[in-house]
Amino acid sequence: MEDSPKGPSAAFTFLYYFASTSLVGTLFASQVLHLSLSTGVPNQLGVLIGLIGGAVGTHFNRSQTLKLPVKGKKELLNRLSPILTDMGYTLVQAPETAAPETPDSDPSLIYQRSGLRALLSGRVYVTIGPKGATLTSRAVHIRKIQKQLT
Repeated sequence: MEDSPKGPSAAFTFLYYFASTSLVGTLFASQVLHLSLSTGVPNQLGVLIGLIGGAVGTHFNRSQTLKLPVKGKKELLNRLSPILTDMGYTLVQAPETAAPETPDSDPSLIYQRSGLRALLSGRVYVTIGPKGATLTSRAVHIRKIQKQLT
């Protein structure tokens, strides 16, 4: 089983949301307050807005991993499939349909939403090993899955 989570780290996620919201916040503050960027006030407000945006974005959209003890693959999939279906996810790749396994390949089940939702919500990766299962996705989805599994 792979130990490192798929997807961006929390630091990268924070940096992405911080930079994006800082830029938008700075430009917005400049326009609303009718101040030049050279005064520094819009920049300070932009950094404040960026810190808030970075924290919120990281809380909901960082990659998170959930490790579950399982008795068997069928038992897990019987519990997990209805939850993911209710969330709008469908199985897009199973190890049997993927390329033949090599020592570096990852036998993950990959679930994804369709259409535009796929671009905005990411994927759910399920890796089932001898010691248990690992689910990796955005934090908001992992929390929802965890709540429904318990």
